[in-house]
Amino acid sequence: MHRALTIPELIHEIFSHVSTRDLASSVSVVCKQWSDISTEIIWRKLDDLRPLLRLIGEIEVNPYIERGRGRFSCKFTSLYEDWSRFDFYSRHVRVFSLNGSSIDYQPALSDIAMLRSGMAFLPRLKELEWYGCEGDSWKSSVFMMHEGITTFTLSVPWGLSNEGYTHTAQCFGFIAARMSRLEYLHIASIRYRDPHISLLGSALEPVVSKLTSLKSITFPPFTNTFSIIAEMSTLPHITTIVVEDRSYSAHIPSFPPGLSCSLPSRLGTLRAFTTFGDATRLFNTDLPHLSDILLESGQSEAPSTVHRLARLISHCCRNIRELQLTSPETPQEFTGSFDCITIADIAPLFSCSAMEVLIIEHAFPLLLPDSDIRTLLIRWPALKVLNLNSTPLSFTREVSNLPLPEWKTLATFARYGTNLVELGLYMNGLVDVPDNKDAYPFAQLASLIVGASEIRGSHDEARLLSYILPSGCTITADSSDEWEQIIPLIPVLWQVQAEEREAKKELERRVVELEAQLTSARN
Repeated sequence: MHRALTIPELIHEIFSHVSTRDLASSVSVVCKQWSDISTEIIWRKLDDLRPLLRLIGEIEVNPYIERGRGRFSCKFTSLYEDWSRFDFYSRHVRVFSLNGSSIDYQPALSDIAMLRSGMAFLPRLKELEWYGCEGDSWKSSVFMMHEGITTFTLSVPWGLSNEGYTHTAQCFGFIAARMSRLEYLHIASIRYRDPHISLLGSALEPVVSKLTSLKSITFPPFTNTFSIIAEMSTLPHITTIVVEDRSYSAHIPSFPPGLSCSLPSRLGTLRAFTTFGDATRLFNTDLPHLSDILLESGQSEAPSTVHRLARLISHCCRNIRELQLTSPETPQEFTGSFDCITIADIAPLFSCSAMEVLIIEHAFPLLLPDSDIRTLLIRWPALKVLNLNSTPLSFTREVSNLPLPEWKTLATFARYGTNLVELGLYMNGLVDVPDNKDAYPFAQLASLIVGASEIRGSHDEARLLSYILPSGCTITADSSDEWEQIIPLIPVLWQVQAEEREAKKELERRVVELEAQLTSARN
């Protein structure tokens, strides 16, 4: 055997691309080292307990009905005396997903618990995922818990009953007691507007302060979101808080009157679904490590609120690098430019000179005269991603006197945004297109997002874009005939330009050769 095939890291990488069947039947019989590594890969991640349970006894799976749904109960019919094979393979399991299948393992696990009281079922398990459920099967997740687990994920399934939420919430009381070294806690649900989900929020609140090793937490926008955050304020290792909303922007957690809530001092990432007004109450202490902030409001925010939020962030988060402020469409009618966010509203953030990503989404367009764009790019020279509301969802083109970016404005972005790799903007493309000589190419732009920007769909527009955009740069626009006309032309123009450059180089090379030959002939 070649010496390279005995390097553990190399063969582990190779085997990770081999099917489980081949690992078990072919690879594992080559040598002991290959057998050990293939066993580690095969058993590292499980989502079905039956292969393990068959190592310690005969099992049967019987159907039964629960709340009108078909389920299966897994139990032992007999147990073996020798559990050595089970002990060997169970030590290789690092990730287990007690998923939302219809199999209830609780009867079988109860037998094991009686025979091996106090022993961890999967002693080297690091990651446990569990789907909330009906009935007493929540006890299965508790049986799996032990102090060696560092990651716990709870996924709340669709259609969980009130009783199911009650049973699911019961497991929270065991999280701190049985997984005291937990570092990552994730709670996910696609039904954040379900009134019963508040049971989970109430169960989580008294638990989080006891998880002293916690580094990251993700949870839905519970009604007591801010109380949960307040409980985490003294955790010494927490660096990431994500309040995630995958459903519709309908439920917004409210900040209880009189609640004192400070963010943890070591926090590095905050992603929250909250109004900007409530968010301002979070930024009341120095947060030197907070570099990534995403705030998504469930309502359209006034420019004055955006300005107040920007001012507080600039005071508390001097090292911020990524900021995304999102507020949705609004039924209110556009009344004038004072409904729009301006660069002046976010100007307090200019003191945070390390900014690399800025994304703003608002109901109405951002007002962006060339001078403000130039100021923004000069104050933030490290900007790589800049999206200035490419799709204002509540705006119509009936108002045409707003200072929006035009074709000529792209030269300002290119000249001063030399590090930009992604640019998003809402522009007025219904104006004249400048000549190439008045344009300025982007240095390394990889993505241009124009959203709802309106254009004429002319060849001049395609010509300009092919000149200022680097070859391969993608253009993303909302569906419109005009953009669909010019976007396919741009790669063709890039190819023509590349051929012209190559022909020019060849001509220059030929001229140099002829000059050399002429000089040689004269000598």
